[in-house]
Amino acid sequence: MHFSPNWELIAAVFSVQLLFALAAGALLRRRLKRLEMSMARETAQIEALLALEKMMQLAQPLPPSRGWSASPDLLRELAEATLRRRPQSVLECGAGISTIVLARALQRNGKGHLYSLEHDARFAEQSRQRLAEYGLSDWASIIHAPLVPASVGSRQHRWYDASKLPAGNFDLMVIDGPPTTQGQLSRYPAGPILFGRLNVGALVFLDDARRADEQKVAGLWQREFPEFQQRYVKLDKGLLVLDKMGAK
Repeated sequence: MHFSPNWELIAAVFSVQLLFALAAGALLRRRLKRLEMSMARETAQIEALLALEKMMQLAQPLPPSRGWSASPDLLRELAEATLRRRPQSVLECGAGISTIVLARALQRNGKGHLYSLEHDARFAEQSRQRLAEYGLSDWASIIHAPLVPASVGSRQHRWYDASKLPAGNFDLMVIDGPPTTQGQLSRYPAGPILFGRLNVGALVFLDDARRADEQKVAGLWQREFPEFQQRYVKLDKGLLVLDKMGAK
């Protein structure tokens, strides 16, 4: 009995197998690309952390700095700016590892003081204890400032209790709070409430600038505060830097 191959069926099976192979190859390439990008990000963070540790010259390592905490590349930017600008008064919205870095940079400068607003009383006390562990209590004050209703223009927000703010103006400000769980544009009030208390030449650092919410905040600030020059720094979580250039 003579067998005649069904070439149409063979071609169809081969085509399906080829399509599966191409799809698998494309999927593998995408996964490898994502892995390559992830490894590059992690390498950049490790390099930033090593540079930061060398810059800070602390007696003990810094606490873990990923997840909700500030990323090493942001901490390095803050340390470099503080060491370079030598601010007299620094304000921070949201205590954390950045508090240690900023206080240590001021200590190395031999001048200046950090005021850190923290809405959570327990974390505020933990931050004070951590400053003491690093020998930095004289260089930073943790201010427990609960989140309270705040009317800013036509908008309603929950922001730090402004009555807890220290007197005087500031030369550098870091905005890493309140958390976004407090609603949309949770970090916007820092502009209307605090920008008027920044000296000319002051720098403002807004963390998490890759997020859509912070980008909306940046747009509002750009329209409402033209005396600030904005620039975006491509860090792990994105960073917006504002430089107060004076009235225009």
